[in-house]
Amino acid sequence: MSAPASDPRAHRSLLFRKYVMVLVALVGGTLIVSGLIEGYFSYLENQTAVVGIQRAQAAGAAARIEQFVKEVERQVRDRPQAASTTAVTLDQRRSDLLRLLRQAPSLTDVSYLDTAGHEQMRVSRLALNVAESLEDYSRHAKFLEAKSGKTYFGPVYFRSESEPYMTLAVADRAPNAGVIVAEVNLKFIGDVVAGIKIDDAGYAYVVDPKGQLVAHPDISLVLQKTDLSALPQVRSALESPRALTRDREEATIAANLQGRQVLITHAEISPTGWMVLVEQPLEEVFAPLYASLLRSVVLLAVGLALAILASLLLARRMVAPIRSLQAGAALVGAGALDHRIALKTGDELEVLSEEFDHMAARLNESYARLEQKVHERTRELADAVNEIDRQRRELAEWNQTLEARVAQQVDELQRLGRLRRFLAPQIAELVVASGDEALLESHRREIAVVCCALRGFTTFSETAEPEDVLAALREFHRAMGELVFRFGGTLERFAGEGLVVFFNDPVPCPDPAARAVRMALAMRERANELTGSWRQRGHSLAFVGGVAMGYATLGTVGFEGRLEYAAVGSVTNQASALCAHADAGEILASERVFSAVRELVQIDKVRGVADTGPMAPAVYAVLSLKGPTPDRPTETGPLSAREGEVAALIARGRTNRQIAEELVIAERTVAAHIEHIMTKLDFASRTQIGVWAAERGLLQARGGSSS
Repeated sequence: MSAPASDPRAHRSLLFRKYVMVLVALVGGTLIVSGLIEGYFSYLENQTAVVGIQRAQAAGAAARIEQFVKEVERQVRDRPQAASTTAVTLDQRRSDLLRLLRQAPSLTDVSYLDTAGHEQMRVSRLALNVAESLEDYSRHAKFLEAKSGKTYFGPVYFRSESEPYMTLAVADRAPNAGVIVAEVNLKFIGDVVAGIKIDDAGYAYVVDPKGQLVAHPDISLVLQKTDLSALPQVRSALESPRALTRDREEATIAANLQGRQVLITHAEISPTGWMVLVEQPLEEVFAPLYASLLRSVVLLAVGLALAILASLLLARRMVAPIRSLQAGAALVGAGALDHRIALKTGDELEVLSEEFDHMAARLNESYARLEQKVHERTRELADAVNEIDRQRRELAEWNQTLEARVAQQVDELQRLGRLRRFLAPQIAELVVASGDEALLESHRREIAVVCCALRGFTTFSETAEPEDVLAALREFHRAMGELVFRFGGTLERFAGEGLVVFFNDPVPCPDPAARAVRMALAMRERANELTGSWRQRGHSLAFVGGVAMGYATLGTVGFEGRLEYAAVGSVTNQASALCAHADAGEILASERVFSAVRELVQIDKVRGVADTGPMAPAVYAVLSLKGPTPDRPTETGPLSAREGEVAALIARGRTNRQIAEELVIAERTVAAHIEHIMTKLDFASRTQIGVWAAERGLLQARGGSSS
C-alpha cells in the first residue's frame, strides 16, 4: 500500500505546472488575441489606404487614356470637309484627309473606304499617298463594324517593331458615305503610364483585352510584344464583371512578371476594353504594418512576464488540497473501497471529497450485481449467436434460389432484347418462348421486301432547321414502326429517312406478298395524314414505296454487342430501286408480287421505269385494296357489325379509350367487344385482331366510311 501514497509527490510538479500554464495561457491568450485583432485591423486599414491610392492612380490613368482615345475618335468622326455636296472629287478627299492629319498629331495614316468597302484614298505621314487603289476591305471587321454605326477599335500592333499602333474606323457623316480608317500612334499612352509613380517601386501598365502589353515603363517589354494573359492578376482583371470593377475597390496579391509578390489594382478603359493595372511590392505596401506589429510584440512580451509571476503565486495556494484529493482517489482506485477522504476546506473541494466517499460505497454494492448481470448477458449473447447462425443459413439458401431465378430471367430478357431490335414484339416473344434461336442462323428463303421513304426529304433536310428535320424523322419512323409490328414484319434497318422491312422470316407466314402490300398501303395512308400536317408547316414531303419478292440469304451480321438481322440478295436491291423510281404517293411492285396479290389489290402497269433489276421485267403501281362494293358488303366473318368496327379501329392503332370516343360507347363496352372477338376467332392478343382485320379489308372499309 506504500506505492499509492507516493503518487501525489510524484505528480507534485506536474499539477503545479498545469495551474501555472492555465493562468499564463488565460492572461497571455488575452494579450495575444488583442494584439492579433489590432494587427488585423491595422492590416485592413493599411491595405484600404494603399488600395485607394492605387485605385485613384489607375482610374486617373484610365480616364486620361480614355479621353485621348475619345478625342481621337471625335477628331476623325467630326473631321472638316471642304464640300457639303454628295459629289466629292479625289483632290477634295485628299485635302480633307490631309487636314485631318494636321489637326490630329497622333494619326499617321488616314484612308477613305467607299460604301462597297474599296479604298479610294490613303494619306500618310510615313509613306506615299495612294489614290484609287480600290483594295477590297468589304469583309474586314473595321469596315463592317464601322458601317453598322459603331466605332471600330482594332488590336494593338507594332510598326517597324518600334512603336505601338491601333486601327480606328468610323462611318463618314455624309449620306451614303463610306468609312474613315485611321492608324493611331499610342506613344501618348506610354507617356501616361511612365508618369505614374507610387512610393519607390510602384508602377502601372496597360494591357489589351487579350492580355497583350500595350504600355509599360520598360518600353523593351512592349517592343517584345509581351503576353501577360497568363498572370492571374491580368486574367482576373479581364474576366471580372465591369460593373463590379467600377463600383467596388478590388485588390489582388499575386506574383508579377519578375516573380515578385505585389499588390495590384486595375481600372477599365471603356472604349477599347483595355485595362490599366497598378502594382506595388508587398514589402513596400506593408512597411508601416511591420513597425506596428513590432510594437505589439514588445508589449506582449512584457504582459506575458507579468502573467507568469502572478500565476506562480496563485498556483501554490491551490495545489495543496488538490494533492490530498488526488491521494485519496488513488487509494479508492487501487481497491481500498473502505477508505474515506477527510478534507475540510469549506469550498467545492470538500464537496468533491464527499462525493468520492459516496462513490466508493456505491461501487461495493455494484460489484455484487455486476457478476450476475455478466453471466445473464453472456447466456443471452450465446442464444443470439445461435439464432443469427440459423438465419444466416436460411438466407444463404434463399440467395442461391433467388440467384438461379434472376439468372434465368435475365437470360430471357437479354434474348428478348436482342430479338426486339429487328423483330416485331409478338415474333420476338414467340422465338424466346420456343427457346429456339436457330431461326436466326444463316439460311435461304423466299421473302417479300418493302422499302419505303419520303420523296423530297433531301431538299427538306438541306433547307429546314435540324430540329424540324429530327422531329419529322421521329414522327415518320414512329408511325411506320407501329405498322411494321402490327403486320408482323421484320425491320431490317433504317435507311436514312426510309425503312426496309421483309416478311416470311424468321417466322414463316402463308401470304408474305399480301402482308407486304397491305402494310405498304397502310403506311401510305398513315403517311398521307402526316404529310398533310407537314404541308401546313411548309414542308413538301411525300410517301414512296417499293415491294419486291424473291429468294435471299438471311441471318445475323455485325459483331458481339451489336448484331443485326439482315437479308442479302437481289430482292432487296430490287425493292430499293422500285422505291427510288416511285413518284410522290406511289407504291411500285415487281411482277412477282403482282402475280401473288392480283386478286387482292387494284394495280396499274407502269411503263418506262429503268434500273429495277433483272428480276423485274415489268413494274406495277399498287393503287388500293379491292374494297367492298355496294352490293357486296365487307366480310366480317363471325363478328357483328359493331365488333367489325372495333376490329377495324384496332387495326388502325387506336387504344380502348380512343375507340370508345370514336364509337361513342363506354370503355368497358369496348373491352367486352374485344374479349368476344378473341373468343370467336380464337386469338390471344390485340395484334392478331389488327392483322386479321387488315387482311379482311376492314381497315379500308372503315377508312372509307369515316371519310
